[in-house]
Amino acid sequence: MAKSAKYEEGSGVAPQIETPWTIYIPRTLSEIKGETVLLKISGESLSGEGGFGLKREPIYDICSEINSVAESHRIAIVNGGGNWARGPDIEKNITLRKTPAADELGMLATVMNALVLEDVLERDFGRTARVMSARVSRIYENGQSGIWKRGES
Repeated sequence: MAKSAKYEEGSGVAPQIETPWTIYIPRTLSEIKGETVLLKISGESLSGEGGFGLKREPIYDICSEINSVAESHRIAIVNGGGNWARGPDIEKNITLRKTPAADELGMLATVMNALVLEDVLERDFGRTARVMSARVSRIYENGQSGIWKRGES
């Protein structure tokens, strides 16, 4: 089970947090009230000790922490997909060559994890959340057409 972090006001040192995920906050939370906190969640942290798939307990614990911080801060989440697929493993063990499909499968894995986080945050914690892709803005900046997945428009 994850332990809660203790933040010392004015210390200027990022707290050491004993969790299966990594949180780095350069200042104390009260000093950045209302600002955006970036949270990187590894795919493996969503699978518990097994390292593959999804488990409710770690997902619920992570979403509980997110909900707590979201009371006073905007949250931006970047999540991984290593609990489902890793590009280098696919290239080494399946395609036996470098292929864009391996990277695409990894990106699909991140979407799957993001959808789970979105659902738990909204249904279990009442916190509005939306899955977005960083690729969307780059596509339009470059004048390319977008193909929307999941019925997005």
